[in-house]
Amino acid sequence: MMTIRASAQKILDHWKKFEWRHHGLGMLQAEFDYHHRVHIWHPDLRMAAVDEPFRDVHDHRFDLRSDIITGEILDISYEVVTRPPPGSYDRAQRFAAGALEAAGAWAFSKAWAIVNAKAQESRIAAGEPVVEKLCDVCVRETGSRSFWAGQSYTIARRAFHTTRIAGLAVTCVTRSNFDTAPARVLGEMPRFAITSRKNFDEVQPRVLEQAHARLTELAGPNP
Repeated sequence: MMTIRASAQKILDHWKKFEWRHHGLGMLQAEFDYHHRVHIWHPDLRMAAVDEPFRDVHDHRFDLRSDIITGEILDISYEVVTRPPPGSYDRAQRFAAGALEAAGAWAFSKAWAIVNAKAQESRIAAGEPVVEKLCDVCVRETGSRSFWAGQSYTIARRAFHTTRIAGLAVTCVTRSNFDTAPARVLGEMPRFAITSRKNFDEVQPRVLEQAHARLTELAGPNP
């Protein structure tokens, strides 16, 4: 991992070239190149639909490493199966967003294949589906980890997890070991995928301004 100062400067050097894309989990994404991204996280970017039971639980079609440049990231991991041991889950159990006290309890959900983020907006605009139901599943939380500026964490390809943030955070993400199958999300019909992001037009400039100011502070004065 580069130093925080060097990473902040690298982001600033590319700032005017970035094409920002909103993700309902609460972030803005932009690419350095196909394998490297910057994510700017803020609670105000989170879409209400992802607070439905399990909707924010997802996997990736690649291995992921995230380097924290500023802020705090909480990563929560899940086990997802089609049939857990008999009697090991409660039909009524549903996790509220962030309900860590429910960790370890099995619950019902649904798994969906989802079109990658780049293609979602155009398909939504064309009235085309971006998700396809795969199967019913049972899911349980298996743990959580917090990470701060200067730390890194990894998510294995096809591992189910989600991310929580309490304030502004900036991460640099490296992707590798790609799979060709679509990523998967959990939940009932994931309305986030058919919801316009236009309501965030006023939020995004404010978050970008905050992030730019913080990165400028971290980069320090030019030598």
